[in-house]
Amino acid sequence: MQATTVSIPWIKVVLLCLLACPPIRGAGRTIAYGDPPRSPRPGEDWRGARRVALAHSGGAGFAIGLSSREESRIAYNTLYAAGEYADSAWDGSVSTCVAGTTASTFKELTLLRVNYFRAMAGVPATVVLDDTFNSKNQAAALIMAANDMLSHTPSAEWHCYTAAGQEAAGNSNLALGLSGPDAISGYIQDDGANNYPVGHRRWVLYPQTRLMGTGDIPASNAWKAANANWILDGHFFDPRPATRDGFVAWPPPGFVPYPIVFPRWSLSYGNADFSGATVSMSDGGVPLAIVVEPIETGMGENTLVWYPAALDPTSASAWPRPAVDTTYAVAISNVLVAGKPTSFSYSVTVFDPQVAGPDTQWATVTGPNPAALNQPNLYSISPLSRATGYQWLCARPAALNVIESADSGLGGFTARTSPDYDLLVTVPSYSGKFYRLAHPAPTDQTLTYQRLLLPGAGAQVSFRSRLTLATSAQQAKVQISPDSGLSWRDVYTQAGTNDVAGLGELEFVNRTVSLASFAGRPILLRFNYQVDPDRPYYVNTDVGVGWHFDNVKFTDTQELQNPVTAPANADITFSFGPLETGDHVLCARAQYYSRYYGEWGVVSRVNAKNLPTPTIEISGPPRLEGGKTIVEFQVTNYRSTLVFDLMRATNPAGPWQADSQAAIEGVSANTRFRLSSPSTATGPVFLRVRAR
Repeated sequence: MQATTVSIPWIKVVLLCLLACPPIRGAGRTIAYGDPPRSPRPGEDWRGARRVALAHSGGAGFAIGLSSREESRIAYNTLYAAGEYADSAWDGSVSTCVAGTTASTFKELTLLRVNYFRAMAGVPATVVLDDTFNSKNQAAALIMAANDMLSHTPSAEWHCYTAAGQEAAGNSNLALGLSGPDAISGYIQDDGANNYPVGHRRWVLYPQTRLMGTGDIPASNAWKAANANWILDGHFFDPRPATRDGFVAWPPPGFVPYPIVFPRWSLSYGNADFSGATVSMSDGGVPLAIVVEPIETGMGENTLVWYPAALDPTSASAWPRPAVDTTYAVAISNVLVAGKPTSFSYSVTVFDPQVAGPDTQWATVTGPNPAALNQPNLYSISPLSRATGYQWLCARPAALNVIESADSGLGGFTARTSPDYDLLVTVPSYSGKFYRLAHPAPTDQTLTYQRLLLPGAGAQVSFRSRLTLATSAQQAKVQISPDSGLSWRDVYTQAGTNDVAGLGELEFVNRTVSLASFAGRPILLRFNYQVDPDRPYYVNTDVGVGWHFDNVKFTDTQELQNPVTAPANADITFSFGPLETGDHVLCARAQYYSRYYGEWGVVSRVNAKNLPTPTIEISGPPRLEGGKTIVEFQVTNYRSTLVFDLMRATNPAGPWQADSQAAIEGVSANTRFRLSSPSTATGPVFLRVRAR
């Protein structure tokens, strides 16, 4: 009998894994916060000489109205998102005890995260950074990273000890496993068994605070990230400033994005006595089982803390992503304020900031189509509430027929990944190469597509995918950015299955993801292999392990070639002069807080043509009639999209200014027009007509 040979390609990989399976990390907590600093006693308040704060205050001085879902959504997708993936550019060394420094922009974004949370909570978002605090905090963060421990009183025996670092440790929130903006979010979350009083949160949101400092050590393969956040600035006993709600709650009343809603809820109120307080919480009128944490004073303002019994605040558990906006009612009774029983009641609506609401509006562009080649064509941007400026973009739409394959290298992708593994790999039993993302370090691994995309109504992205050995803390995601990379929205998510024996997916699976919800709007796309460092995850570096994908292609999607973005301007009108005939697209977006940009709106398609240039000839001298200045003129090569301005100057050489009171009326259809204005000159004046 002839033997039959059966090929089982994965046997080799499984045996390799059994012999040398990638180690698992994150089974214990990788993020920790030291016990928060205690409040000073009277007479102990730090009153050092005031120093000059950083020139850039991280956008300090803004407010966020939480009665508006869209205002809260905009703030999260601009102010909060600005700190995501911030690069510290740290120039120090833990191994040689060099504290170094971080980039000024990184410090600004860390401060922006502080002021974002304060504005959301309704306390003054006017904190600025102090240079001396920053320097000492950097020394404190170095001590914590070098010793992989946290203490507000490190001793001289600690590695990399300095007196400046010890001073900062005693005046600061401290974190291991997080740095920069992420550390500030961690202090607000305040998870962990030791953080039941949410002391770090109380310090970040303390109304009297004016100055802070930040010191940051980024994560590496050898050291955990670390942060020291100076919070005892000498203003602890200052008069309490006005706050939006009177009390300080987290999450605060109003619309709050779910990623910053955490299991522990809290309410703070000056010197209130919460020892006899009761609290209830309901979802749509249905009471929720809650657990009230022990009361502890001596950190910022006195605070009551509770959490839904279904969530675990001792771990870094996240608030569930809501399928629809969900409103929770909170009622707190029997709080003693100045000896009098006081009650508080408010509602929090938790929503998904990736989902537009009924009050969402995007900027739109209107104007002439066709547009005159090599001539100025006037377009208008629809004004949006809360916008501090506008930006417009023009590009040439083109067919996108490319298939991105690892056989050709990274192609249109750029990588933001750890340097410890190969991005382009050959997988056993499959021909050609594949893109591969893995987690040698607990940071997101991304491949971002550099082409600016314009999806149609039936737009899709498809790719071959195989997620192998991965835990549920590791998620393969396709994400879209509608704001040029400032914020990212999930359109595809696949979590690992903890399937060690089977190594996850054994075959490549064809995946198709709809992009139709972004139809008509410019977007970027990326593949992101995310990891939660506080949960178990595999350190995947072996070939054949990780997230593999290939053959990325798009349907009903165009590429926007040669995009040109104009600087932000408060004017809602702009002039576009195409230099080439053919199809163009124009779109706009709003600027918020005078610095950060929202999402691009739906494009307007414009066909540029070689049109004759309009000419204007004034019919006789201007005249005064019925208290008005009147100018009549005739137009050759008239176009219905032309706008006429009556221009004034006191000198023929200018400067010329448009008369905003002038009104246009037709005398003969499409040929003769009249501009009239109630504005009359008291002295010599020169007039002319401008077409645009």
